[in-house]
Amino acid sequence: MKIYFPITLVFLISLSSFSQKKDEYFLSILDSAKTNVIRLNALDSLSNNYKNPNNFEDFADYVEKFVDLAIQQKEYERAATKAINGFFTINDRLGKRERALRLLNKIEKHTSKIKDSSILGKLYLKKGGGFFNGKDFNSALKNYNLATFFLRDKDSIFKADAIYFTGQVYFEKGNYLKALNSFIIAGNYYKNLGDLEYYNHTKQSTISIYGTLGFNEKSIQERKKFIEEKIKLNLENGLIVDYYNLASSYKKTKNYNQQLNYLLKADSIANKTKGITPYYLININTALAKFYADTDLKKAKKRIQKVKDIIKTMDDNVYGYQFYRITKSYILYKEKKYKKAKKILFKALKQSKDSYEVTDQIELYRILSLVYSELKSHSKEVFYFKKYIHKKDSLQKITNLNSFNYYQSLFENELQEKKITEQKASIQLLKSKNEGKKIVIFLVSIGFGLFVIVAILFSKRMALKRKKIQREQYAQNLLLSQEKERKRIAKDLHDGLGQSLLVIKNEASLRKDEKIKKLIDGSINEIRSISRGLHPFQLQQIGINNALENLVTEIDQSFKNIYIFGDFDNIKGVLTKDQELNLFRILQESLSNIIKHSEAKSARITLLNKDSNLYLYIKDNGIGFDFSKKYNNPNSLGLKTIRERVRFLNGTIKVDSFIKGGTSITIKIPKNE
Repeated sequence: MKIYFPITLVFLISLSSFSQKKDEYFLSILDSAKTNVIRLNALDSLSNNYKNPNNFEDFADYVEKFVDLAIQQKEYERAATKAINGFFTINDRLGKRERALRLLNKIEKHTSKIKDSSILGKLYLKKGGGFFNGKDFNSALKNYNLATFFLRDKDSIFKADAIYFTGQVYFEKGNYLKALNSFIIAGNYYKNLGDLEYYNHTKQSTISIYGTLGFNEKSIQERKKFIEEKIKLNLENGLIVDYYNLASSYKKTKNYNQQLNYLLKADSIANKTKGITPYYLININTALAKFYADTDLKKAKKRIQKVKDIIKTMDDNVYGYQFYRITKSYILYKEKKYKKAKKILFKALKQSKDSYEVTDQIELYRILSLVYSELKSHSKEVFYFKKYIHKKDSLQKITNLNSFNYYQSLFENELQEKKITEQKASIQLLKSKNEGKKIVIFLVSIGFGLFVIVAILFSKRMALKRKKIQREQYAQNLLLSQEKERKRIAKDLHDGLGQSLLVIKNEASLRKDEKIKKLIDGSINEIRSISRGLHPFQLQQIGINNALENLVTEIDQSFKNIYIFGDFDNIKGVLTKDQELNLFRILQESLSNIIKHSEAKSARITLLNKDSNLYLYIKDNGIGFDFSKKYNNPNSLGLKTIRERVRFLNGTIKVDSFIKGGTSITIKIPKNE
């Protein structure tokens, strides 16, 4: 490990320096730009380049400037897209909920001029999330319903999100039957879309309803089974929330050892997870601080300090802030700092007036009664103790009522289904008695006709399938033949003509003819460049990652009017040699298209190595193009070749291009099993 440290350090310094040069370049463009179009593209590049944990504040600033300028230029859809993409970082990473909502409010004033329903749906989806984090559940529900209204079938994944988040709102408001219905509908969407992660979220939310309804043992049993299934399938995403919720269920059953056990498991994963959402860290550390307050004040103070460090730059009404205040006041109470505890409790009390978090209110009143007991104010102690008992009893009554309603609904549904089944059976029996003969004759006729039609359709389908397979095989064989021929020509150039030129160069050196020697050097370099273009021998020599990085660097240095930069995960050993060659060719062709046609000032390439797939993202800020028109142009071979190579890799390709708005290509490649 120590051997590689200096190399890694040099690489990181080089990368940082490279990124800094890009920033300086775009900032210089922004300062000297003579038109708003150039300013807009510079801000777009800056906001994309600044999106990392060390400068979220700069990222937010550039996003806001971009949105303001885009609205001024009446590019409302472009402004909306940037605001939607920047919302998560500002709201979740920075914890600036109000700032994030203000950004969306600027766009909402111009929604009548936005024709793309998908953009409108995503806008309200993000806005609903902002209100949800601030516990303004009525506003969240309104915006999630608007998102569901605007999103179409092509936006199924986002529509599923809107329905799922609506269920979460109903859950927080205590309407568990509506929440359960939303989770079931959203779960079916996710299952059909193959989104296993969010399908698991709906199952997780359904289990949470069991705990809220008072079925704690069932909740624990179902959640443990759910966690075991996820671990068995290597689906560790979301385990933080699973362990945290399981700890909460054990707390309700007063099994405090298991509560601590699963809180520490959640904490362990959180500490290993890069870029984790701050709300998870807030809730886990606050829960541990609350637990330790009764057993180990030193640990409790250490945990609550962690929360304070996270939360100090965030809005004071973000999700988890109330839990932090109540826990902080309890620790102060344990330290016998009663006046400080009271001061924080009254801030929490003011915030809790419109809150749906009954459990927070119960704990708030309990601690207030304890504090006033120590301050010898017995009238206020009794006042808040009564409120504590009243809220606690109310919660129990609500839980009992919800449990009753839940079982009542299940019973009524069973009765309704039974009644429908009986009616269907009666109708079927009546039809069979009165029309038996007619049905038999009709079915025989229809059956024969269908058989003939199916036979014809099956035959045609098989013929079309064979033709499709033949076309794909022909295209793949053609690509393989081209690569084989390129390799042969490249080798002949290098080994034949290249060697001959070297002999001539030696002869010129002996005769001391520097002019001819210089001309021959240029020819040799040109032959080597052509040879590398025909076949990338560097793939075998230095590996796929270095080959891709060299390709990007070489093109970036060769064309001074455009900055091209990339970020590549290590994919050594992931693909076969043929697959690596195809991936190299895809990037080479894409960069060639950007240089020739895009008129872009910058382009960014990202290669991610995820659990079971590779993702290649290629984005430029050029003039864009009409994909359908370009692809169907018989003279346009570049896109067709890229698509064939992606198909050869069993992958998928998505091209998003906007006129004057740049082009984004997303390629998903499954790993070899």
